Amino acid sequence: MATETRYVNNTVRTQNRDVLEAQIQAVFAQLNYTQAVERLEASETAYGAINSVDDLIRHPQLRTRTMQVNGHTVLVPASPFITEWEDAEFASVPKVGEHQAF
Repeated sequence: MATETRYVNNTVRTQNRDVLEAQIQAVFAQLNYTQAVERLEASETAYGAINSVDDLIRHPQLRTRTMQVNGHTVLVPASPFITEWEDAEFASVPKVGEHQAF
């Protein structure tokens, strides 16, 4: 693909975008997450991962806080900002019908 005339510069890539995107999707459809990341990093291609909530909780550079949900203590992603008025944990999730109507 790198040497195809349909993709030699941005102008012609844009003109052939549908075909190019279909070819890229076909390649990535065959890869799992780890394989895709390895290929992107090996080619020095910028990318952004789409993380699940569990991925965010486990990420070593992100903060978490606890929250009570149905009698269980769970970890949830927290804002990166720490404020002086921040509680140690998030407020409990209200039971159905427990919230106030305005």
